[in-house]
Amino acid sequence: MGNNFQIKLKSSSKLWLTLSIVFSIVLLIPLGSIFLSLFETVGDGWKELFDGLIQTYLLNTLILAVGVSFFTLIFAVLPAWLIANYRFPFSNSLKWMMVLPLSIPTYIIAFIYGDIFSFGGEFYLLADYLFGFGIKEIYFDIFKVYYLIPILSSVLYPYIYLTCLDSFENNNRAFIESAELLGKSRSSIFRKIALPLSRPAIVSGLFLVNMELLNDYGAMDFFGIQTFTTGIFRTWFGMNDLGTALRLALILFTISFLFIYAERLFRRQAKYYEEGNHTNLTKKKKGFIGSLVAMIICFIPVILGFVIPIAKLTYNAFTTYHSVDFFAYTVAMMNTTFLAFAAASVIVIISLALIYGERTGKFGLVNKLISLSTVGYAIPGAIIAVSMLFFLSGLKSTFGVFGFGTLIVLIYAYNIRFMATAYTPIKSATDKLGMNSYDTSRLLGFGNLRTFWKVELPIIQPAILTAMLVAVVEILKELPLTLILRPFNYETLSTIAYQYAKNEMVKDASIYSLSIVAISILPIIFFVKSKKEQ
Repeated sequence: MGNNFQIKLKSSSKLWLTLSIVFSIVLLIPLGSIFLSLFETVGDGWKELFDGLIQTYLLNTLILAVGVSFFTLIFAVLPAWLIANYRFPFSNSLKWMMVLPLSIPTYIIAFIYGDIFSFGGEFYLLADYLFGFGIKEIYFDIFKVYYLIPILSSVLYPYIYLTCLDSFENNNRAFIESAELLGKSRSSIFRKIALPLSRPAIVSGLFLVNMELLNDYGAMDFFGIQTFTTGIFRTWFGMNDLGTALRLALILFTISFLFIYAERLFRRQAKYYEEGNHTNLTKKKKGFIGSLVAMIICFIPVILGFVIPIAKLTYNAFTTYHSVDFFAYTVAMMNTTFLAFAAASVIVIISLALIYGERTGKFGLVNKLISLSTVGYAIPGAIIAVSMLFFLSGLKSTFGVFGFGTLIVLIYAYNIRFMATAYTPIKSATDKLGMNSYDTSRLLGFGNLRTFWKVELPIIQPAILTAMLVAVVEILKELPLTLILRPFNYETLSTIAYQYAKNEMVKDASIYSLSIVAISILPIIFFVKSKKEQ
């Protein structure tokens, strides 16, 4: 009977297993094809790169990575510790307010601060009104790489804040409690215990920050900063040199994988740090001075990354709404909504197939293939877009099929890029379920699909909803992929906002930018609600 059950188990797992293998291969083929670009001929752009541009790309990337990493750590780690361990005015509100800047894409924050600090912007008007400073006395050029660093950091720090907050609140509480019993102050515990124990969480957050940084195109292009992503656009759109664009994408691909390897290596070496209990530590109440300092530390990133941008966008939207082409705005809103929800739905469905192929198959090689198919989130959108172009051109030359400029191709690319956003929360939910209910249902004679539909789907629905919302937001904020692969004249909120800003019409981009932020903030509200219910 045992052997018969094993045979039946293997037989009934074939559908999930087959789907997971097929989807994994389909997701990986375009990325793998980029390595064939080494055999492609290149144009004059490749020689021009080695005349100095590639050094500029590397230097700017290094400066941005180091600078943004530093500022995001400043904005995230200490506020996360204060909110997790102390009670002070607005501490409960700040817990979720600190996440709000995540709803603002990097290119939008660059447009906003570029406008505020441009000649005749609000900064100079306020300086003149409050202190009598003339523009000529204090003017500086905001469009420099070192000014862009704190601007980008103000919306990227929540990646580190969320991982640190979870670590400070839930992991290794036993170590902190033991140190308190030994008479150590919480400031000493923070420096000597909490920070070392939270290094895996900090590194994971820094990894996400730098992946978003490598992916950015809109902010870099608006500020005139030359990076690999802007170079890919320049060689492809400006010089029509796909070969050089592919080589640049391959270099950026290599840099991205170095980040991936370093993050996973560190996480594996520091795995023991994550062990511990999950008891809640009593929060200490801050005194007047301590509360004031804590509020200043926590409010600064929220004000820079959310309050000022939203105030600026809202003001601009009210002053320019009469000149908005509401037909074009409505079409862009409909295109954006349809594209985001259609792509997110496909991403969630494929994620379920990958996860249940892994759960029911349990083959090491297949599991590695599935895991590899989710690495697209750590790969800049420009790389995926260029690899898709190369892959599609290969299909055309071989089979006469070319799907460039269609929504199907764009949704395909979104699946490669954002599969991990749905796979991770659903996988976490199914891992918590274990296999007991699944195996019990199977012993009662139910097949894989019926077990999934009747037993597990109702339980993991919150995780599926979370996955759907996160995928929708990521698609809304994505710019490089959409710019390169969208159908001709197919405009979304992000593409129109970018085009207005590129044409120095930042105020006219405000209503489109504000709409992106308004939609993107929904998952944060869901996140806050789920946290309160825990």
